[in-house]
Amino acid sequence: MRLFFVIIFLSVCLFSCNHNPPEVKKVSVKEPQKVEEEISNLLQETLTTDSTITVDSVELSTYRYFKLHYGNQLLWFAKNKFTKNGESLLTIIKHCEYYGLIPQQYHLHEIIKNKSLITAQKDFINVSASVNADLLLSDAYYLLGAHLNKGRFFKDSLLLQTNFNKLDRGWDSLLFVGFERSSLSAALDSLEPKFYNYRELKKQLAIILNDRSRYEFDSIPFVSEKDSILKQQFIIKNLMTQGFYDTSSTSNDSVQLSKAYNKLQKQWYIQPDGKLGKYTQQALGYNRVKIIQQISMAMERWRWETKLPEKYALVNIPAFELTVFEKDTVVMQSAVVCGKPENQTPILKSKIDHMLIYPYWNVPYSIAWKEILPAVKHDTTYIRKKNFEVIGANNVVLDYTKLPWRKYSKEYLPVKFRQRIGSENSLGVV
Repeated sequence: MRLFFVIIFLSVCLFSCNHNPPEVKKVSVKEPQKVEEEISNLLQETLTTDSTITVDSVELSTYRYFKLHYGNQLLWFAKNKFTKNGESLLTIIKHCEYYGLIPQQYHLHEIIKNKSLITAQKDFINVSASVNADLLLSDAYYLLGAHLNKGRFFKDSLLLQTNFNKLDRGWDSLLFVGFERSSLSAALDSLEPKFYNYRELKKQLAIILNDRSRYEFDSIPFVSEKDSILKQQFIIKNLMTQGFYDTSSTSNDSVQLSKAYNKLQKQWYIQPDGKLGKYTQQALGYNRVKIIQQISMAMERWRWETKLPEKYALVNIPAFELTVFEKDTVVMQSAVVCGKPENQTPILKSKIDHMLIYPYWNVPYSIAWKEILPAVKHDTTYIRKKNFEVIGANNVVLDYTKLPWRKYSKEYLPVKFRQRIGSENSLGVV
């Protein structure tokens, strides 16, 4: 037991000895001429031939792209202060939510901390903090460019890791040119997707971020809140904040609430029935934070896209809308039917080989027994005249002349009707 304790003790001691924090290099404020010399020395010690390095416990994943731009001087600081580029980049990081990104993922906290440490002691200049902050800024700049170009996640696994192999050729050169010309925003913007929908999402995100009152209401905790009276109070407060609940009306609460639901449902493309159904509850579950997150994630999806063909059709599932583009110009828009949340329309991208403009019409059961069955009982040739097929089990087409139509009724109708493709199809051109 004593031997085991000694081994553990020695292991801890060795581990501690091998993981001492790096020495903090400082220069007296009375010897400012030594600052550049110490910075040069520290850069030579820090910059290695490895593809990544760690600074202030942060792995700089884009180090291989910017390390050659370092010589004996810092890139973002001069005389212990931000350069014009440094100030500009810090502002971009602080406001990168306008790109649908998260400031903390670009070392914002670590940069500000090291910046404050540079002159935290009035008698010394912290050279280590200067170098750390500068390297963190470089990594943040190139990481922003990479994320704006092809996204933060692996498309298939949603793993939060940048795939540098998929970035546009010369992306890092564009960033360095932007640095040399002091046009960082223009360089970053040039790496963004050029798709129409991406630009529209970015515009809407800016509108929301610039108006703090927009969507500033509490979501309704339908799952956790069991008190029906308290829940209704939450709902009314939410609807009032959104401007749907008319407080000046003399109608009773249930009528006012129904009207408010109608207005909410129209805004969210829900069938307006004035009732608190499942989809209306989902709409009331949204707030400013969730909407911003959804727009940001939609922008991320667009970054995964490769170049689209000159002509393509895009289905916006949440908006129930199809848009046809030619050379990035909208040439047609149409409403479409999409799946419900429990039966979702799959996300896919595929080539259209042919298009069916007169599809089969599978007759709903209510129309089948109310309208078609009486007509067939009266005259079986109705099926041929109206271009219908009679479908039995396993989707087998049956010979309608051999079926016992007199026995069929609303309660017993073992067949289905399907109208063939053609100009007489009741659906018309789809």
